[in-house]
Amino acid sequence: VGSPGGPAIPAYVARTLIAILADRLPPAVAVAAPHLANRNGPTDVEAGRWPASARAALAARGHALRELDMTSGIHGIIRECEGERCRWLGVADPRREGQALGD
Repeated sequence: VGSPGGPAIPAYVARTLIAILADRLPPAVAVAAPHLANRNGPTDVEAGRWPASARAALAARGHALRELDMTSGIHGIIRECEGERCRWLGVADPRREGQALGD
């Protein structure tokens, strides 16, 4: 996976990899999930994508929140295997231009 986004790239990529590898989300769901990032300052949350309860829980833990448009444009190519059968799966962030094509 990879993304444009300057200093937010590590947060976008890490969140996506954790969602796919640890949380076992389908790649398309992981790529489209709401963003959250902290770079030793306010915690950025993607505007309009986090419920009030999640924002309140972060604030209760001392996070100063800043809601931003976080249009990562994260895309990925994933190899999925079931036994001997493998396939390549492309995913594209619905927040920006781009699409994944294949057979």
